[in-house]
Amino acid sequence: KNIPAATFSRNVADLFQRLRAPFSSGKIASVVETLKLIIPQQDTPARRLIGFRNGVLDTQSGLFSPHSKSHWLRTLCDVDFTPPVEGEMLETHAPNFWRWLDRAAGKSPQKRDVILAALFMVLANRYDWQLFLEVTGPGGSGKSILAEIATLLAGEDNATSADIDTLEDPRKRASLIGFSLIRLPDQEKWSGDGAGLKAITGGDAVSVDPKYQ
Repeated sequence: KNIPAATFSRNVADLFQRLRAPFSSGKIASVVETLKLIIPQQDTPARRLIGFRNGVLDTQSGLFSPHSKSHWLRTLCDVDFTPPVEGEMLETHAPNFWRWLDRAAGKSPQKRDVILAALFMVLANRYDWQLFLEVTGPGGSGKSILAEIATLLAGEDNATSADIDTLEDPRKRASLIGFSLIRLPDQEKWSGDGAGLKAITGGDAVSVDPKYQ
């Protein structure tokens, strides 16, 4: 989790106060700069790993293991992972979710499978599928709930909201760095070629201008 520099400096000052040690703004700045040099560099989290409250699931091997600093996970799903049991089904073991799913899909098995595949794509971070999700429907049809479930699966710290203009503008695009789930809620009528959206979805390199950040 990213901590603003000013907040971290205040935390260091609070530590000095609790220790009743003399300090100054210069000493605080020196401590912060020294810590930057000695703490280990944070590595990129492995895309195949899904963090839960009680451990980590490797989606390639199917193995579940305890948390480790070497995983470098920045967030996790706020639920416990439980191994599947024989005969387990959504309809009987997750009845509330199943009722929402069945209603959102209009009781269509094919649409249920599409929604479940979309949620799995978010959960497993399958950006390599090179797809983006467009969810349409009248008010009260389940669009917002789907977005909330997707956010839960991705992890709150991994999700952000934007609009299509943000994807198309290199300056605005800088605000999306580090997020695995980008929500575009309630999009108004938009006109353009969608080059940024297509490039990001396809895994192509895109320009980013983080000026003034």
